[in-house]
Amino acid sequence: MSLGKLIGRGNTAEVFELSDKEVLKLFYEKVQHDKSYILQSGKKI
Repeated sequence: MSLGKLIGRGNTAEVFELSDKEVLKLFYEKVQHDKSYILQSGKKI
């Protein structure tokens, strides 16, 4: 299943592919932010 479909964006494989890239980019940025926040706060995951 496409990430694009999971979040309800688009209705073609091409749009799903673009959405996947956008979702993965946003997810990666969030993970990096969360990791830096966790490291700064000294908490364990």
